[in-house]
Amino acid sequence: MLVGYFDESGTHSDSKVMGVGGFVADSHAWKKVRQHWRPVLQKYGVTHFHATDLESRKGIYLGWSIEKQIGFQKELTAVIRDRLPASLAFGVSHCVILEAYDRLVPIGSALRDVLGSPYNFLGYQCISRVLDWAETNQRPGPIEFIFESGGPAVGELTTTFYAVKPLKDCAMGELGFGDKKRTIELQVADLHAYEAYKHSDNREVEGVKRDVRKSLKAILSPGGNVRGWSLNQEKLAAFVPAAEKLLAELESPTSGHE
Repeated sequence: MLVGYFDESGTHSDSKVMGVGGFVADSHAWKKVRQHWRPVLQKYGVTHFHATDLESRKGIYLGWSIEKQIGFQKELTAVIRDRLPASLAFGVSHCVILEAYDRLVPIGSALRDVLGSPYNFLGYQCISRVLDWAETNQRPGPIEFIFESGGPAVGELTTTFYAVKPLKDCAMGELGFGDKKRTIELQVADLHAYEAYKHSDNREVEGVKRDVRKSLKAILSPGGNVRGWSLNQEKLAAFVPAAEKLLAELESPTSGHE
């Protein structure tokens, strides 16, 4: 069975970008990830991986040298690259500029009622990309989806998930939530979500086309199975009219009838 694990990044109060990212793979591949991830944690004397704390070397990483920080992350990204190759897995992330989202999908609008909060929008976009990947690559469902339980709108995402599920011809399994401190697969998702968020924040918000971070490059396998989408003002503006047209068609009393 395929299982996708996803986490969010950029949910702090002053964030300008939010991202959701993760990976989908079968249970055998995830077992291999756990078998190789856990020894890295033990080697460095920590119980779990947490991207934002590692970046600033705080919490369980307080007092670490830069060399230790980089070494730890390199070993974990190697696990992702080696144990979640294109033949076994698919990685996806979606990010959005929050100011642009609130401007183009304003609170109180009919479109906001459908697309929901930025977290709900990004979470479902990731789910949709996974379903597309599975169909293209003839990976039959149902696919289970697990999100980090600390997300800002998990109830909203649950409502969206089960509203869409009957339309997907059994491709969607169940939706669940877990604690990444206890779930290695969600730690993997955390690493991807954070790197996608940082990439979007560096390029879209700061306006400087920086090189891709080495830590993000490290999980980009030659097979091209890790994909990311970042919606800035321009890209979101192109997306919204199509969504509004679809909404109008669905709301039309003659929709689907001659």
